[in-house]
Amino acid sequence: MQSTSLTLAPLLLIKILLALLPPTSAFSVGPIDFGSDLDPSFNGPALDHFPRITGLQSAGNEILGSDIEYGAAVRQYFDATSGPKRGCQSLRPRVEWRALTPQERKGWIQAVWCLAKRPSVLTSTQTNLTGLHTSLLSDFTLVHIRLFQTIHFVAAFLPWHRWYLIARDVAMRGCGYDGRTPYWDWSIDADKGSLADSPVLSDDRGVGGNGNSLLRGVVTSGPFARLPLEYVNVRPQSEIVPTYSPHFFNRTFGSGFAPNRTHPLQEDAYTTSTVQKVLLTSTKYSDFQPRLEGLRGRLDSVGMGPHTAIHRALGGDMPFPHSANDPAFFLHHANVDRLWWLWQLGLSLKDTRRFGSSKAEKYGTRVLRRGRGDDDIELDQDRLYAFDGNTIEYRNDSTGGPPASLNDVQSLLGLLLPNIPTYQLMDASRPPLCYYYI
Repeated sequence: MQSTSLTLAPLLLIKILLALLPPTSAFSVGPIDFGSDLDPSFNGPALDHFPRITGLQSAGNEILGSDIEYGAAVRQYFDATSGPKRGCQSLRPRVEWRALTPQERKGWIQAVWCLAKRPSVLTSTQTNLTGLHTSLLSDFTLVHIRLFQTIHFVAAFLPWHRWYLIARDVAMRGCGYDGRTPYWDWSIDADKGSLADSPVLSDDRGVGGNGNSLLRGVVTSGPFARLPLEYVNVRPQSEIVPTYSPHFFNRTFGSGFAPNRTHPLQEDAYTTSTVQKVLLTSTKYSDFQPRLEGLRGRLDSVGMGPHTAIHRALGGDMPFPHSANDPAFFLHHANVDRLWWLWQLGLSLKDTRRFGSSKAEKYGTRVLRRGRGDDDIELDQDRLYAFDGNTIEYRNDSTGGPPASLNDVQSLLGLLLPNIPTYQLMDASRPPLCYYYI
C-alpha cells in the first residue's frame, strides 16, 4: 500500500462548511436491549456445534456497555426486520444504484451529509483520538483505519465488512434515509470500456466524479463537493495509525495504477467475465475471498482482484486505509458483499441483472417463507457457511496464523453495533442481517 500526501484545507473552512449544512433531526439516545428478537434460529447438523446465543449482547461486547448513543436508532432498525420467534419478519432488498428512485438517491446523499454533522459515538479512549470533536461520518473511517490489518487480506475480510455495512445502514436510517440500500455493479460500466463514464460517478445522477487536478484532487462539483473529512493514514501501511487531518473529499482517477493510455482505470480487472471467473472457479472460501479481494503487491488483473482494482481506479482516499472517506466506498463494498452472497448461493451475475424480476428476488421470497416455518426450503449449508483461510496476512506470517473459524468474533470497536461471532454473519436471510440483493 502506498503513502500519500494530501492538501489539507484549513480547519476554519471545514467548521464554516459544517455550520452551513441544513439542520436535521437528531438520533434518539437510549440503551439497547439486544433481546430474543435478535436470536437467530440455526437449523441443520452443520451448525449443531455452534453455541446458541440469546442476543447480540451475549456475543462478547466489552466496549458498548449498557448505554450507547443512538441506541433507539439501532433498536428501530432491527425491530423492523427481526421476528419475535425465529427468522426475519421481512427482508430488505438491496438494489443497484441505477435502480434507486430519484427520491431515494436524493435521500441517500442527504443522509451522508447528515452523518458529517452528527457527533462521534466513539468515546472510548481505545478508539477515538482524545479531545477531538469529530463526526459520526469520520467514525467509520477511524474504525476502518484502526482495524485495517486485521480485516484485509485475511478470511475476516468479507464477514467484517458485511457487519460494517449494517452499521452504516443503521447510521443512514438514523439520519432519515428510509430507502433501499444501494450497491454499485461496476462490471456493467467496465464492460462498456470506461468506468469514468458511469452514471454512478456522474454529478447529476450519481455520487460525483473525478476531483480537480489543480487542487490535487479535491472534488468541487457534484453532490459531495467539498465534503468535510477528518482522518487519514499518512504513514506506510506497516504503520497504520489514524491521523487527524481535516481535508475535503478528493478523487484522482487512476492514480493507484501505473500509467496506461488505453485503459487508465484498468477496466479488464472487473469486467463481467473477470468477475464470473472468480465466482465460478472458486470452490472453497479460501480461494474465493483472495481472488475477489486481491493479493497484496499483485497489480495484474488476476492478482489485483476486482475489489482492489476499484479502490485504485477511483484514487484519492480510496487506495488507502482511510478509503471509507469516499461515499462510493459503501456502494463498492455492498457490491463486494453481493458477489460473496451470489457465491454462497451458487448464483451468477446475470441472476441480479434483471431488476424486479430476477432469480435473486425469487430467492428472497423463498428464504422469507423458510424463516416463517417452511422447513422444506433448504439452502446449501456447505457453501452458505463456508469459511476458512488465514487470520494473519501472509506477508506478516508465512503460516497465515491460526486457521479462521466461524467462532471468530468480528468487532466494530463500539461503532453502533456489538461484537458478533462470524457464524451469525454468514446467512443474509437470518437475523440480524435480513436482506437480499436484486
